[in-house]
Amino acid sequence: MKKILLPTDFSDNSRNAIKYAVELYKDEKCLFYLLNTIYDTDNILHGSIYEIYKERSFKELELLEQEISSKYKNDKHSFKKVATVNLLNEQIKTLVKAEGIDLIIMGTQGATGAQEILFGSYTVSAIKVAECPLLAIPEEFSYRKPKNIVLATDYGVDFESYQLDLLKKVAKRNNSQLHVVHVNVNDKPLKEIEVHSKEMLKNSLKDLDVVFDEVEGNSVQEAIFKYDDTTPIDLLVMIKHKHTFFERLFLGSQIYKIGYHTTFPFLVLPSEYVEETTTV
Repeated sequence: MKKILLPTDFSDNSRNAIKYAVELYKDEKCLFYLLNTIYDTDNILHGSIYEIYKERSFKELELLEQEISSKYKNDKHSFKKVATVNLLNEQIKTLVKAEGIDLIIMGTQGATGAQEILFGSYTVSAIKVAECPLLAIPEEFSYRKPKNIVLATDYGVDFESYQLDLLKKVAKRNNSQLHVVHVNVNDKPLKEIEVHSKEMLKNSLKDLDVVFDEVEGNSVQEAIFKYDDTTPIDLLVMIKHKHTFFERLFLGSQIYKIGYHTTFPFLVLPSEYVEETTTV
């Protein structure tokens, strides 16, 4: 049984991410954790009202579960409700370890003007701390089968040290074509170690329908959006590692672009992760 964490603030945005989750895994047995955190200053200063807040949160989670079960009837799916007073990223870390969470799926929030924040601050925090894969669903994105999955890479990692099981299972289940896109922002040929890394990746993905492409651009963001113009991306995948351009994506001066312009789901794979370590 796959264990999937669904953080929610009961907004349309988070409901949209939940819809994506139950659609993506409609044919698989899953336990979904509906998480609502009620952390704020008042909870700290006035602990006596915490139980009132928690009870209200739990009731909303019950209504949400009823809503999901009614709209997307599926005997393969079950739900567990978690209402807590804690920072979202801290609660995510706790649940991932304590419950053996396989995947986090959460909505992203678009932003404008002075509020431009990559994916929304909550999603960025979750991406940074999550020790399991995290799938971010853009605001108002309507579910569609991921026919074109793009794994963006600079071949700067040793793929033997990564677990790509989740990516491969999603691709196989949906008969997807996987596009391994080398983002070359320096217009330089591959180094010997990068050629070796590419060959390891080819071997790992040999059972899939895979296309290897190269895209040049002044930035990672530009290259990805350029590729989307010719091959509509249904799912973008990156590996989180401090030595790859993924980290530079979050640290560079143009990090906001891919956040508030992205129109496709974004799956982040951690540097160290073992797929489905728990069984039920």
